[in-house]
Amino acid sequence: QIKGLHTYIRNRETARDEFIFYSERLIRLVIEYSLSLLPFETVSVSTPQGIQYEGRRCTVKKICGVSILRAGETMEKALSECAKTSRLVKFLSKPILNLENLSCTT
Repeated sequence: QIKGLHTYIRNRETARDEFIFYSERLIRLVIEYSLSLLPFETVSVSTPQGIQYEGRRCTVKKICGVSILRAGETMEKALSECAKTSRLVKFLSKPILNLENLSCTT
């Protein structure tokens, strides 16, 4: 599935709306996989029919996403959809240019 999504995203002939659709789908898969790596515990719940169901619940109480402006903003929507109680902070990365490390040859 991921290889197929990459094929659409990297194809120069893919229409803009398809590119957006497939890239958002790929981002959501990345977020879902990342959340699956968090610790979970087994829980038992009652269904509306009164049947006990053994399921899993994430033991992490607070999830915080860090969005790097101009780079990670595309993942914000997927994170908020997959982890509704997550908090999001924004980080602006500013390039630092050190002129001492540059060398010019003529």
